[in-house]
Amino acid sequence: NLDFLKMIVKSIWKVFVEQSPTNINYRKGLAGAYLLNNQKEEAIRVLEEAVVIDPSFETEAKNYIEQIRSGKMK
Repeated sequence: NLDFLKMIVKSIWKVFVEQSPTNINYRKGLAGAYLLNNQKEEAIRVLEEAVVIDPSFETEAKNYIEQIRSGKMK
């Protein structure tokens, strides 16, 4: 079942983030997993948290967030 696989992917990214909370790439992966599960607000939250951890990620995060909110990134 595709929904089950999406949940597993999300769970895996959550573990990666828990093990290495400052890794921005893991947080981007988790945000993408939330999007796969139609959890846009959670994806945005993860991206916003990543900016707090690494302010140099702000421009990229804002672009992702804008695409999520506009529906371009699903």
